[in-house]
Amino acid sequence: MKTARLEDLLAEDVPGDSDSFARFGEHSWPSLGLTACLCRFSVARFDDKLFARHGVPFSPSLSRSVRKRRAEFLAGRLCAAQALTRLGAPGLVLTGPDRSPVWPVGMIGSITHCDETAIAVAQNEENFCGVGIDLERRAACRNAALDVRHFATDAERGVLAQAGIASEDHAVIAFSMKESFFKAAYPHVGRYFGFSAVSIVGADRSLRKVSLVVAQDLGVKLKQGLRVAGEYVALGDAFMSTAVTIPVMALRNDSL
Repeated sequence: MKTARLEDLLAEDVPGDSDSFARFGEHSWPSLGLTACLCRFSVARFDDKLFARHGVPFSPSLSRSVRKRRAEFLAGRLCAAQALTRLGAPGLVLTGPDRSPVWPVGMIGSITHCDETAIAVAQNEENFCGVGIDLERRAACRNAALDVRHFATDAERGVLAQAGIASEDHAVIAFSMKESFFKAAYPHVGRYFGFSAVSIVGADRSLRKVSLVVAQDLGVKLKQGLRVAGEYVALGDAFMSTAVTIPVMALRNDSL
């Protein structure tokens, strides 16, 4: 296991499943008040029979998917089920026609996975109108640093630099934060949109917080100028996780 520091996040007294497919723990973004279910899973130990064993519907969209994708899907749904249970709202996260997660009535959430690690967060929709999370491998984004201009402007990188955030993490934070925003906003927008739809306008290195503003109208609920909050957390040297929340009042007041 190369991500030893990530293993430390897992509860050591929580055994793996009988087939050792997954081990579970918690992950949080404290500034946003979010706690998620995290798991490390093994593609090598995955079997399609695990869907029935855990009561997870096998989505038709997986019928032509490779083994790795099916394992990621299952791990994400297992995390989502645990996240819902911890809120006292057990239920299944289904799959919509556009392949996005469909959360139980009254709940919202987000799922992400990367390199045999999955995370899922769930929230009561009374607390937030939207929540999105993302997990990226830090080294992969550093290697793609030359392409950072595809998803972050000079001004945005300047904001991160002014906050004292190391330049080698600018790419992963900017990319991942915008991925998280997309997941939080998509249920209200219902279509794909680019990185330029939201801009990073502030950062606080001590709290690991990032402020974002909607840069273009994304529909009646997400107007240009709307500000949302994000947070990033490094999981050892291997990963960077981000989360973005859209507060309830934000969508009730177009002047924000």
